[in-house]
Amino acid sequence: MTDDRILHKRVDSTQQSDSAQLETTESQTLDITAEVSTSEAISGGINRRQILTAGASIVAAFALPRFARADAESLLPEPVATLAQVPLPLPPTITIPFGQVFNDPANFNPPTVTPGTSHLTLNMEPVQVNLVSQAGGTPTPYGNFRAYSHDSTPVAIPGPTFMVQDGQTLDITLNNNLPANPNNGTIPPQPNNDPFCGVSGLPNRPKCFNTGNIHFHGFHVSPSSQPDGTASDDVFVNLQPGQSQEYEVALPTNHAPGTHWYHPHHHGSTGAEVSNSLAGAIIIQEKSGQTVYPGQLDPETYPDAGTATDWIWVMQELTGNANTGTEDISLYTTPGGTAGTFIVNGQNQPQLNLKTGTVHRFRFINATSTPRGFMTLKLQQTADSAGNPISPVERSMYQVAIDGITFYNAKPDKVKSTSPVPFVLAPGNRTDFIVRLSIPGTYQVVKQAAGGPGGSQTLATIVVGSTGAGGNAVPALTFKAWTQQTISPVGMPRYLCPIQPSEIVSVQPPIAFNTIKNSGGGPVNLGNGNSNALFEMDGGRYLERANPQPPVTGPNIQNQPPQPIVNTTQLWILQNTQNGGGGGIAHPFHIHVNPFQVAGVTDSANNPAPNRWFDVYPVPVGGNLPILHRFDDYIGKYVMHCHILIHEDMGMMQDVIVVDSTPSSGVGPGEPLTLPLGCPRPSTSGFSGSKNGKKKNKNKSRKRRRQQRD
Repeated sequence: MTDDRILHKRVDSTQQSDSAQLETTESQTLDITAEVSTSEAISGGINRRQILTAGASIVAAFALPRFARADAESLLPEPVATLAQVPLPLPPTITIPFGQVFNDPANFNPPTVTPGTSHLTLNMEPVQVNLVSQAGGTPTPYGNFRAYSHDSTPVAIPGPTFMVQDGQTLDITLNNNLPANPNNGTIPPQPNNDPFCGVSGLPNRPKCFNTGNIHFHGFHVSPSSQPDGTASDDVFVNLQPGQSQEYEVALPTNHAPGTHWYHPHHHGSTGAEVSNSLAGAIIIQEKSGQTVYPGQLDPETYPDAGTATDWIWVMQELTGNANTGTEDISLYTTPGGTAGTFIVNGQNQPQLNLKTGTVHRFRFINATSTPRGFMTLKLQQTADSAGNPISPVERSMYQVAIDGITFYNAKPDKVKSTSPVPFVLAPGNRTDFIVRLSIPGTYQVVKQAAGGPGGSQTLATIVVGSTGAGGNAVPALTFKAWTQQTISPVGMPRYLCPIQPSEIVSVQPPIAFNTIKNSGGGPVNLGNGNSNALFEMDGGRYLERANPQPPVTGPNIQNQPPQPIVNTTQLWILQNTQNGGGGGIAHPFHIHVNPFQVAGVTDSANNPAPNRWFDVYPVPVGGNLPILHRFDDYIGKYVMHCHILIHEDMGMMQDVIVVDSTPSSGVGPGEPLTLPLGCPRPSTSGFSGSKNGKKKNKNKSRKRRRQQRD
């Protein structure tokens, strides 16, 4: 997207060179496979007969795509210079502490903010990170990164938490205060220049690491921008250093409450910027009567209830290189690169103090961008009440939501890492657990590499006793009875009703994730085009096209993007193929705007789970993954991609264009929407929520607000 969507251009930014190196990529394993036929999925076998079984392992092989390809990129001359290492001037410093008191959402710095009541200014800023790696240790330089600040508050990791309610509009100005991308757009590049930033026709190479935007991950909102350039969840915004962008994201009334997050989504720099800490939580709060566990306080009556019962865990993997100031390109080009440090809420292994027997909700957000983000979570007791070590004993957590969508009409899922089908948290996933620890002592929350013995790391320590945070005290028998009951569907929007086979109007041709592994290996030189892996989706690497889409054919060119009609339901078959090299990796499929259901998903007790919705799900190596997908309400162009974001930057992404129906029933940016509640849905296709108000008048009101701010 060009600069015509940028409303204001700032002149106070400094012209500096690009940011720090991020070294990444190491081997891990993920054991997930699924084989389900199309006929079974359509005929009513959905959610009953398919079970996830052991499968392929994750292999690290991350490199730039080969230059000589028979597609649009081959029309451009080859770069001939390697990317130089460019030191950065020292920005402000943030220290990642070790073992300090766990930050709850009310104590983030910058603090929790509530869009809808006032305008919010969010800034992308350079920052130097120091890390304390052990108890009593001293801060050590870890690298140059990028982070968020808001209004006049200094930069912080993670960004501010947005506490919002359905029907509100997030009114945000995003300022890009990062240094200029050091590039003049020439090919071949001059020394010390980013050879790819600003060069058209090179969409699938890491580039423009200081260009950004915002993606509201998990929101069911418009993916477009208004005619004046004000953006909703529009990932085609390219916000350059020194520029500003207006966002007005209108949440529909009756949007489901849940745990979501935001992060940049500029193609070519998404992985680097998320690994740099540019992420933050968004919580859509529950209304009265929508609480999910007994004893939870009504948030409308007790507005501070979330600080006592809810704990947000923003899990990030920060990678650095001891502040050498080298380029972020190493995140993509160094196979088996140095592993990063996993932190929670900007802290290294914080300590959470809880009162014995109280009930709490842990909201986990997997804000990572590399294969090391595949994980299972384990809660284990490691010491008694006197602090004496004991053999670790794993305790249960009760899962009540995935990807911000509650398990309406279903029981909480009792989860352990040793469950028959353990829950795997892929990069981009969120999950909510209810936790009640009735035995005093010391516990640990441990991240384990999914499916493999290595890669474990303690994320946090929990001390349970008489002086911790209170939460809500629930008698043991009452809590036990609750775990056997279904979660109330009060307030559940109709767009989350289980999909029925009779709704399906078409079957999308298979969409394949394909990693082409070449012979050889080792670090990739940007100048010679050598590559040991290419990342493709739907027959090729991502092709940035005009809208409307012209016909595009030829080898290694993606197929025409899916163009579903709004308010219809489709069956998609996702595949994970690989050419050459052996091994393979599961690719977490993510699609914007609308969640989906997976045919054959089971809970940890191998019970069918038709209530479960996802917006991220791993596609197993060599397997077919059928998903059922409603394209409700919103029209426009958005994307689907691998949420190993370094793969997305290198081509594993595809457009989706939701087109309007006849008569028109699609919802555009800035239009208010009220979603119907309750099930079942109407039996006929073409369902649409009701649109309230007039877009023309609403846009005038927004224009007046912007003029008043200016």
